[in-house]
Amino acid sequence: GMIAAAQAFLESFGAFEVLGLSGNALGIASIPAVWLLMVICVVNRVRLVTAVAGFNNMTPRATLAALPSMVESKKISKSDFLRIETWNSAHLNILENLPMQIAAVLAAIVTGVSPITVGNVAAAYVLSRVLFVFFYVTAFSNTTSYLRSMTFGVGNFLLAVLFVNAIVNANAAKNQ
Repeated sequence: GMIAAAQAFLESFGAFEVLGLSGNALGIASIPAVWLLMVICVVNRVRLVTAVAGFNNMTPRATLAALPSMVESKKISKSDFLRIETWNSAHLNILENLPMQIAAVLAAIVTGVSPITVGNVAAAYVLSRVLFVFFYVTAFSNTTSYLRSMTFGVGNFLLAVLFVNAIVNANAAKNQ
């Protein structure tokens, strides 16, 4: 069905190669790549908080928690708050989804999914996450927010491709 079509489409390009990595190595490298994207979100959030409200590194969560009251008291603007909030939300979303990415990549490798599939799907997933963050931090209208939601859905679909392939391989191995 749809999963097989996506797999065939991604494999039709041959093995993606990024920084000399392809196949399973690219799949594994996708994990720290997404983690690095999360770090970029944190750095931008801290940079913005520091610029508009001052950042207390001793109590960073308290600093973030105080931002809504700073908007109410007009110490920071609503637009500055929203910019900070989008970077924070992108960071949290990556944290929420990173365990599924790790599980999908490792399940695919352990069950012997084609390295081309692992590498290509993982590379496409990283691209979907980069686009997700871009649309998250630049979408300030309802219309552009749908692009963020679309890239989120694409990323989850790509993880499903890895999981379904891993399940099929594990089941086939069980029946041999």
